[in-house]
Amino acid sequence: MCSLISRGAHPDVHWFEGEGGLKIDDVRKLQHELSLSPYQANRRVAVMPDFETATTEAANALLKTLEEPPPNVVLVLTAATEESVLPTIVSRCEVIALRPMAIGDLAKALEKRGEPADRARMLAGQAMGRPGLAIRLSEDAEQVRQRSLLIEDGLRVLGMTRAGRFEYAAEVNHHKEPADNRKASILVLEAWLSLWRDVLHQIHGVQGQMTFPEFNLDVEKVAARVDPDQVVVLLREIENALRRIASNANPLLAMETIMLALPMVQLA
Repeated sequence: MCSLISRGAHPDVHWFEGEGGLKIDDVRKLQHELSLSPYQANRRVAVMPDFETATTEAANALLKTLEEPPPNVVLVLTAATEESVLPTIVSRCEVIALRPMAIGDLAKALEKRGEPADRARMLAGQAMGRPGLAIRLSEDAEQVRQRSLLIEDGLRVLGMTRAGRFEYAAEVNHHKEPADNRKASILVLEAWLSLWRDVLHQIHGVQGQMTFPEFNLDVEKVAARVDPDQVVVLLREIENALRRIASNANPLLAMETIMLALPMVQLA
């Protein structure tokens, strides 16, 4: 059964992911699917990831189903934060907080899956302790490459003027769909969060903890030019920006706040 679910082939487990966020037509399709009896299992399960991206119309259309689900049906909604979902939805759900693994523990788990120790540490750090993301990254070299490019951007913007930084933020948020801008901004800020954690580790001489070892020389230069307290404040600002974006704050404004908080550092 588990292998069928992991391949998306189980007839009683349905994933509903609308392009650019769940829409009302997706909810109607879900309601039809859930009205049918299970094929193999005792229950039907509907999974709706990233529910914070659902349209208001879709969320409201789901209220009745959440309040009185059909017999033998389990609904699973995931979201970045509880605050990013309509209160009327949250009130009808049992909220289960999922915490990230310790980076070291996740790295050891990846090693057991056959990853070399250095790569396992890198993947665990990039995934910020999220096992599912770490596994996806281990199977997708392009995603890892894209995250490395974002680290290059994070180092490059340090030498930019304020206008240049705001132009970069606007480039990240150029998508038509708000959900796409949120995802793009979160991806950038998560990569930069890892970068600045590496800087803090370098400042305090923590060995073997670098998420992006290929940027060690650049990280050393940044660490030599910034104040440790400034880095701690910046890390908190990035974490707050990520929470705000996950709660449907304007991602461009959140990124611009970080652009103002970044120190000016010339690495050349």
